[in-house]
Amino acid sequence: MSTDLAPIALSTYSRLGHLKQTVEALQKNELASESELYIFSDAAKAGDEDKVQAVRNYIKTIDGFKKVHIYERKENDRVANNRGGMRMLLEKYDQMIFLEEDVVTSPYFLRFMNDSLQTYSNDDRVLAITGFGSPVTYPDDYNWDIVLGKRMFCWAFAIWKSRFQLIEMDIKPKEYWKVRLNPFLSYRYSQAGDDVITQLKMIAYSKVEALDIRIDFTLFKRGKFVISPKVSMIHSIGLDGTGENWLASTNKFDVDVASIPLNAHVGVSPDASILKKMASLHKYSIKQKIALFLKSLGLLDFVLRIKGR
Repeated sequence: MSTDLAPIALSTYSRLGHLKQTVEALQKNELASESELYIFSDAAKAGDEDKVQAVRNYIKTIDGFKKVHIYERKENDRVANNRGGMRMLLEKYDQMIFLEEDVVTSPYFLRFMNDSLQTYSNDDRVLAITGFGSPVTYPDDYNWDIVLGKRMFCWAFAIWKSRFQLIEMDIKPKEYWKVRLNPFLSYRYSQAGDDVITQLKMIAYSKVEALDIRIDFTLFKRGKFVISPKVSMIHSIGLDGTGENWLASTNKFDVDVASIPLNAHVGVSPDASILKKMASLHKYSIKQKIALFLKSLGLLDFVLRIKGR
């Protein structure tokens, strides 16, 4: 392991209980004491002042890292807090590891992310590294510790400055319609999950702000992959209805984090059967597909009224 460890960006807002679990797990990482931690604290919305102040009081007590840097925003802006922190570290270090405030990590998370940043720094197939490993079963003869995936999870990830600059940040409606109206492109794009085209529309029409959707589109458009661990290096504790983007609780992505180190192998190829299993985590039921189709035609409300709902 090189002494050039990637800086860690930790974005936080108001969920002190989640943040404490995230920090305590990160402190147990074997490379924590050698790594610099940058904490980006977003300013409070009206009514959240006490919660944000409690978070800011706590982050000033954090130790266990080579150095802790704290940045407290004066205005509330989740995207600027996250994206600004990322860009600042990438400009300074050319690489970084990012975590949200609700991610419990394996003790080997930092090792895996740093190893992967070094191993794939010159592999143009790879856009980023996610710490999340999808809870799917693998073929008995799959001997790699990593997977080349087509789906991004930004709960905790690592990236290089040069690859971050490739991300399609300005996605216009025409990009959505180019995919949506072309049966071949629509089929190919949907191989990452039933929900990706709907998410692309939401991004294109500014209905949601999510970096992982932008990265998913970039993977598709540029033919690149995301490295993910075979056994997850993280567990998201924010899918409990308390977050910005997950307003309903779900256990679909519950995983046990890796209890042993994983290797960032070279020479790995994408496995179609595994990609299909990973996409199945985002599969819609027949009823959901029909509802989405009717909604796209503007007929969903009409049908629901007929049914008396």
